[in-house]
Amino acid sequence: MFFPKKDIDEEHRPFLEAPNLDRSHIALIKDFLQSPINYTYSISSIIEKEEDLENEWMLLQRDGVLFGKLLDKVLRCLVDHLYSLVPNPNLVSPEMRESLAVSLVASFPKLAQKSREGETPWGWLYDRANNIGKIANIVQNKQRAQKEKRLRGGGTDKSKKAANKENLVPDLALLNQIPDSVLSKEAKFLKLLAANDTNKMEIIAKLKATFQERRQLILEGKYTVSAVTQVFHHLRSFRGEMVELEFRGIFSGKENEFLMQFSDVASKLVTLAEEDPVKYTDCLPFKDICLNAMLVLKKYLPKPVKCYKWENLMDPVGKVSDLIEVLPVGTNVQNSIETRRQLAKMAIQPYLLAIGTCDKVETYFIVLGDSQYVMLPRNTEAIRALDLLFKVHFVLNVHYCLAWKNVYRFIAAHIYHLPPENKRLSVFTEKWLHLTSL
Repeated sequence: MFFPKKDIDEEHRPFLEAPNLDRSHIALIKDFLQSPINYTYSISSIIEKEEDLENEWMLLQRDGVLFGKLLDKVLRCLVDHLYSLVPNPNLVSPEMRESLAVSLVASFPKLAQKSREGETPWGWLYDRANNIGKIANIVQNKQRAQKEKRLRGGGTDKSKKAANKENLVPDLALLNQIPDSVLSKEAKFLKLLAANDTNKMEIIAKLKATFQERRQLILEGKYTVSAVTQVFHHLRSFRGEMVELEFRGIFSGKENEFLMQFSDVASKLVTLAEEDPVKYTDCLPFKDICLNAMLVLKKYLPKPVKCYKWENLMDPVGKVSDLIEVLPVGTNVQNSIETRRQLAKMAIQPYLLAIGTCDKVETYFIVLGDSQYVMLPRNTEAIRALDLLFKVHFVLNVHYCLAWKNVYRFIAAHIYHLPPENKRLSVFTEKWLHLTSL
């Protein structure tokens, strides 16, 4: 996946001319700032808004460095700014924390002198690999002081009070259009950009700029998937790349977990099915081991229980087509998706549509709902298609299909290592331990 480099803005250029900054440190900061998948923050605009930081800001501008309680006070202000950008405290990702640290050191390169040998110039502020440093400490203290909130869709926690029951509504009751009046100028401009290679760098930059706005609109739960993807239609652009980029913004560092781990788990699941063909009958229809493993995993786990209002119309047994539907080459994809949508009793949850046969798939599509889809590159491997299908649920904050809910929750907990959206529901740890012991 290729993302063009971006320019370094004027506020973050001081490190380029810092006399005492090691060349390797300059290169590290430069590479970070020029990467379009990283954030940048205007340190001056954040601090200048705070009247009680007038003295600290004056000293920082004069000396280029702060120490002790003065530094801690400024860092708390900067971290508070990160929290102000998100609707949920848990969405302050490691990527955002590291980007804040880099932005601060780039603007005031003398701060890099506090780093130890072999450490990144911002590592003393935030070491992403180990989640340590001054910024990490401030974030951890804030998290301890707050009641943990859920990270994604899937319904309101049953432990919540009855006052929140109005939020438990089927997707069909949501609004089908996001009014322009609630959108920022960047979002309106992004909506008009054509999805082509010429505009790709600008699209990525605008998606980054509107990330927090988009997450808030999605997590509010007022609008359908169709409404969100009409405005932010570039989430469907570039054959899955933007889904990957969005997921990375939500769960930084988790984006490769499925690709690295699921193949080994899949082998064990398929072996399990081969050793017990009676229990796992019809679970091995595909040539691809990962697709078969998903069917085996569904039978390996307990039957899902209806916990939420929107699940009342869902079939707890379900079909293979709720995960993947295989259609022959030459099929009109759009017509097939629309026909299935028209026949559905309620909103369809994301699923894979495969063009080809069970032995050989030519092209995968991720169907988002309301007849919209993401076309993946030709000859994409099944494990990659499944990975993106999972990520779409989080990117668009949509509920799991009831029949496959336990499979998705199992994968979220034990493959991606994500916190459960509802701690009162099992993630089948005993099943995971049994599987890994085989």
